[in-house]
Amino acid sequence: MPKAKLLNVKQGSKGTPDWLARAMDPKTPLYKGQSTIQTASSEFDGKEILYPTIRMIDGQLRKLSDKEAFNEAVKKNDYLTYENAAQATQASKAISELIKERRGM
Repeated sequence: MPKAKLLNVKQGSKGTPDWLARAMDPKTPLYKGQSTIQTASSEFDGKEILYPTIRMIDGQLRKLSDKEAFNEAVKKNDYLTYENAAQATQASKAISELIKERRGM
């Protein structure tokens, strides 16, 4: 599946989720000096959703457990939705590449 299609999917919220926009912004901090984002995916309402496990909370990047990250994504309705786990994995890899491009990494 083309990168553009992987990222141009029905989203849980309007537009680009804040977590993704933050991760792509080279002016924002890295988690422990290394990562802008890490993602996980899970089944939710018959679809596979992709969500961040690193989030900006109270001005600090924080690593959440997969369960915490899932619950936060559902609460905020800011996940990306895919047909299956394989598509979510492809999207996660495409997001990583896009972040590297945008941040010049």
